Amino acid sequence: MTSIGERVKGSAALNALYDATLERLAVPFESQFIPTRFGQTHLITTDLDKSEAIFILHGAASNAAACWPLINGLAKTYRVYTIDIPKHLGKTEPFHISLRGDDYALWLIDILDSFALDQAHFIGFSFGAWLTLKLAAIADERLIKMVLISPVGAVNLRFEYLLRAPFILLRALLYPSDRSINGLARLVAGPTAPQSIIDDIADAGRVSVQNFHMPAAPVRPSRQDLQKCQSPTLVLLGQHDSFCEPTAVLSRLSANLPDGQIEIIPDAGHALIYEHPEMVNSRILDFLGSGV
Repeated sequence: MTSIGERVKGSAALNALYDATLERLAVPFESQFIPTRFGQTHLITTDLDKSEAIFILHGAASNAAACWPLINGLAKTYRVYTIDIPKHLGKTEPFHISLRGDDYALWLIDILDSFALDQAHFIGFSFGAWLTLKLAAIADERLIKMVLISPVGAVNLRFEYLLRAPFILLRALLYPSDRSINGLARLVAGPTAPQSIIDDIADAGRVSVQNFHMPAAPVRPSRQDLQKCQSPTLVLLGQHDSFCEPTAVLSRLSANLPDGQIEIIPDAGHALIYEHPEMVNSRILDFLGSGV
């Protein structure tokens, strides 16, 4: 059982990581909590005077602040809301939402309703891409367009990842040394990420170990659910993504998303928004600004 002292230490490290990451934002922002049927949800918001809204959903064991490359690139053009997913490394209350059923979609609908938004663009990175698909499957009319970056959960995980990940994760949990945490960060980022990105992911990994909550693996959306996603969709994924085989993602999503554009980025891994932020933001802005 985790002691009170360990929990306090973990919470302090989480807050320090969050505040340090916020310093990377190059645009004015606000921090706010809003009520949902599940509990208080924390968001980072920018320039609410802009007419068109984007919601950003981060990856697992991460937080809204970690989406700083997307926020910096998109907030000059759009009103951006970046959401802390519960039980990860953000400031949202640690309420439970089931990965099965419609709870995550209902939670996102509550957030849209709280801002009186009938529709918005959604951008999901990694686990956040899976959440975006959950919303589109039951309330596609609430999305204008959606962007899925390095999506996890759309297809089965790579066999190589399933072989290596449990041992690397267990070693990091039981023996959280620099070596074990760096090994976990390298697994997540993929082979093309430079050391600076590995270091950033390792910093988050140390905090994640202190605040550890093992999320269940996302349930792969059915073909029928994917086909309910009528909104124009852009999918970006790295050629060397460590979690999913890009060609498998390409095959399944292109066959089942009615209006999807899918692009595999050469010489890139899972950490696409950090490896190629200018390219990713340019693709997103072109896609959202087009009449497609």
